[in-house]
Amino acid sequence: LIISFLFLVTLFIYGTIRLYRVFTFYKKLDITTKNIQDTDLLNFDEIRQSLPQIKPLLHEFEELLLEDNKNSENSEEILSEENVLHTIRVNQESLEHYPGTFTAIGIGGTFIGILFALVPIKDQIEQSDNLIDNLLSGAGTAFITSIFGILASITFLIITRFILGSFQNKLFKFRLALN
Repeated sequence: LIISFLFLVTLFIYGTIRLYRVFTFYKKLDITTKNIQDTDLLNFDEIRQSLPQIKPLLHEFEELLLEDNKNSENSEEILSEENVLHTIRVNQESLEHYPGTFTAIGIGGTFIGILFALVPIKDQIEQSDNLIDNLLSGAGTAFITSIFGILASITFLIITRFILGSFQNKLFKFRLALN
């Protein structure tokens, strides 16, 4: 049970660190977008300086504009959500699997806890007074792991949806400002 709980906490912290990367990036993206909207000319040096995490993508976008003399509608392709998240080293697909993993760990911890509560039963059959008390206390402890897993799942899902939704919105506004 302790191992399940520690694994849940470790995974939750690791996932939260990944989400924090997205959060800090979209804050910088928002500031940069406002700066672009306040000026008439695109200064890619300033943009790259304010968003060093996606410098390669910005460089690719600028080269495409200069090389082909195309309009900036290609920003949606180059600066796609998937490309930006990959560049800032965040795997969106793995973030979406965390809630299910939390629930699975919680349920697994419950079954392990129930198993440990049932193992000593054969030795305690003669002492039936203690049998039910020990079984219920072991099962109660086991269900705590499920509760933590489900709570971690719900919490992480809400945080992930909020942060990724805000990120998508800020990235859309950034691409719109580039266009």
